[in-house]
Amino acid sequence: MAPARAAETCNKAPIYKKCVIIGNGPCGLALSYILSGNIPYIKADATHPNEELNWKISYLQDDLSLLEQDISFLASGLGGRSKNIYPLIFDALFHPNADVGYDVDPLIDFKHQPEMALSHVVIGKGEPGGSWQNIAQSSHQARTLSYGHWLELPGYSFEEFKLKNNILAKRDRVCLQYISQYYKDYPRETNIASNVLNNSTVTSVIKLPRSLGKRRGKRSNHCEWQVMGYTLNDGIISYFTYITNNVVLATGVNDIPNRLGIIDKNPLNLPYESFELSELVQISPQKECLVRTSDRGDVRVNVSLVFLLLGAQPDLDFLINISPSNILRHSYLEFNAKSNPVDIDQTSHEVSSESGMYSIGPLVGDNFVRFGIGGSLAISKALHRTMLKRVQII
Repeated sequence: MAPARAAETCNKAPIYKKCVIIGNGPCGLALSYILSGNIPYIKADATHPNEELNWKISYLQDDLSLLEQDISFLASGLGGRSKNIYPLIFDALFHPNADVGYDVDPLIDFKHQPEMALSHVVIGKGEPGGSWQNIAQSSHQARTLSYGHWLELPGYSFEEFKLKNNILAKRDRVCLQYISQYYKDYPRETNIASNVLNNSTVTSVIKLPRSLGKRRGKRSNHCEWQVMGYTLNDGIISYFTYITNNVVLATGVNDIPNRLGIIDKNPLNLPYESFELSELVQISPQKECLVRTSDRGDVRVNVSLVFLLLGAQPDLDFLINISPSNILRHSYLEFNAKSNPVDIDQTSHEVSSESGMYSIGPLVGDNFVRFGIGGSLAISKALHRTMLKRVQII
């Protein structure tokens, strides 16, 4: 429900988009970049330091985009911090052999082809960058765990950002404030700002009945989604409604912090001692923790601080006539990025149980930006293939 404010605008008529992306973090922004007509090609002179992958790349046609040819065979033999095919492929081409210390330019070239653009909107609760903005606010001078260039998105490199802003930081781990600003600047620098709706909250996503009616003079028998919500700018609320054939869940997983179900939850820090196969039972105001161990029974530990590194859960309550648990790999278990993510088709990132619904990033187990943005390649490929089929049918 929208917060009460002094001024509200009237509801607007529904707007049709070919795709609605929920979440304006790195994954949503990368997908928007491709859907805005920036089409990925393998460079004609591409040479990969991995000999086996380089041999496979030689079979790609450099005159066809990566959206127009099968590249799934490139995933064979690839490893990395993802279990999904296209994130592995994208990372191997965008950051060749990064994990073994190589610093090689991307083998992907993005060419702007306006005729290939698909109408879409990216909806995010805050500024571009998603949860990275919250992290930067809480730890302004902290540095990233990943190298700065591993966090960059296609079309605007982190090196370009540093040059433009006179930042002398080394090609290393960088201050969170720089990454935060980089993501804020990204839509403007890549000319996708008109497709990004910031400071906006989605309140409902409803799967509409299949329609045999006409849309813009064309017959349609595919499912549609209604996405509703509101934007809050300068104390003024404006409501929106989008109708789309394709909705992408790119919300991340940091909406609802996990909580301890124990007594006296005070912010304290445990000493450097490991308690394996143990359970934290109590944190008392006297700076004492009660730990239930498997071999020593209940142990009381004096502490000064406790860091609660419990993770968080995604908030998918906006899915109205679809149970969020039904889109997970195991519907009877709660979400877990590693063991129970959103269940998707590997070649398209389409949710296995819902036609026209896609997912990307941490929701499908890709917690690293390097890999998460690779899902944008799979979704863009699927959407262009679907749109082409519809044109041929019509």
